[in-house]
Amino acid sequence: MSAVLSPIGRLIGHVAYVPDATGDGVADDTDELNAATDAGNVVVGASGPARTYKVSNTVYLEDGGMICDIRIVGDPGINGALGVDVGATQTTFQNVNVEVADAGAGGGQGIALSDQAATDVLISDSFITAGRYGVLTNISSGSSVIDGVLNVGNYITAGIGDAIEYNHPSQAGRNFLTSGVILNVATGSAPSAGFAYGVANVEYSVLSGAIIRQAYEDAIHLEDRFLGAVVSAVSGHDIVGHGVTILNNSIGQDPDGAVLVGLHMTHDSTSSAGHYGLNVVYDTPGSVRGNIAVGTYFKGFETAYYLGGATGNSPTPHVLQLIQGVARDATNAALGAPAFMVGNIVALNCGTLARGSGSTRFDSIHSDEQPATAILSRSDSGGPGVYMRGFSYPIVGVSHAGGGAENKTLFALPTRLSGRLICRWEAGTHGVFWSGEINWDGSSLTTVTNSIIEHEPGNTTVASPTESGGNLVLPLTNNSGAVAASPLLVEFSGVFYVA
Repeated sequence: MSAVLSPIGRLIGHVAYVPDATGDGVADDTDELNAATDAGNVVVGASGPARTYKVSNTVYLEDGGMICDIRIVGDPGINGALGVDVGATQTTFQNVNVEVADAGAGGGQGIALSDQAATDVLISDSFITAGRYGVLTNISSGSSVIDGVLNVGNYITAGIGDAIEYNHPSQAGRNFLTSGVILNVATGSAPSAGFAYGVANVEYSVLSGAIIRQAYEDAIHLEDRFLGAVVSAVSGHDIVGHGVTILNNSIGQDPDGAVLVGLHMTHDSTSSAGHYGLNVVYDTPGSVRGNIAVGTYFKGFETAYYLGGATGNSPTPHVLQLIQGVARDATNAALGAPAFMVGNIVALNCGTLARGSGSTRFDSIHSDEQPATAILSRSDSGGPGVYMRGFSYPIVGVSHAGGGAENKTLFALPTRLSGRLICRWEAGTHGVFWSGEINWDGSSLTTVTNSIIEHEPGNTTVASPTESGGNLVLPLTNNSGAVAASPLLVEFSGVFYVA
């Protein structure tokens, strides 16, 4: 063939079918494949029956090189069945099927770019199965820069490593776009890592439109300096570790905040202890600030949203985060945070709405049920306490025996309370509504009624809330017969403070 128009629209002038290679999956075809790529050819699979090319070392692409429509099986443990030559630009891996087993000692990569410069690498429409890392870019020493990686439309599986790992501790990478991928991690018997998608010190990275079938550790892991990181439209399940971790610990530079939009993450059926849906942590001297998570859903984690400092490091106060999302089936708390400001959370089946260390400030949390354990709890002691700006939830099954007054418990009073309270008993014609200002100084309660609505005035009535046994209770009086169980909705906005 003298020329072919590739699927990405480039005119390519030298196409090689690697006639000298055996292609039986047994004989070593590394030299033959590299000879073809060294000549600047576009290397494709055999023109006849499909073949499998076995390699014992990496097959490298030169400038403008392309390898496509080919199945390659690497020797166990090799550091990449496919890669690019030093400084190569505009290289393409398209419709390749790569398999490399793990053999320990850090080997077993599918496509690997390690400690060398490269520009504009395209990986598309491929099946990549690796013992350790499926797709790996790694600058662990020196100043080489990898600029421009487009990883799109691929199925990537890793056994005991990461499906995708962009790791650049020595020199930042730039402009990495990953889209339309299906990732599967921890298929091996003894996984030692297991991020579906890991980024460390990459400027301007985007993950968009991904399915995560399984992850041994974090489904998504952003670490060190991640300037301009965006993650959107990702659905993950069978996650053994955290859903998303945002971590800054070694570079010593403030990263830009990450933007997370439209994530749905579900923990697997094993113990969720110590595993968080969104896990934002740092070690000194780094910090993490200005992250945005909107339209996010975390199910089955110990704490759905955990924002704080790593073990042994005091968090920096008042680092801003914007969090809007859903917490479901959290065994500890919907939201846990030391010294962070957040947005609004919807909590589904979460025993504690929020848990934080001293000086933490939470915004509103809205629950589908009365929290079984606490509205707000503290994870440390001493110094300033924690406070919440608001919450709401229904108390299910509130009934009335009739013929007198009954106190209905709304919640346990905190150390201090000041703000507006709204109570609405949805009992049909017996329903009542109360709203007013409320203040609790730790020993006495004062209320100012703003509005009362009684659907049967004189028959079913409501009075201002009172304190009883350390709880805030709502007096309901019904002078007729029994009233069947109905929801009592509680909504508070103001300061709910726990010392």
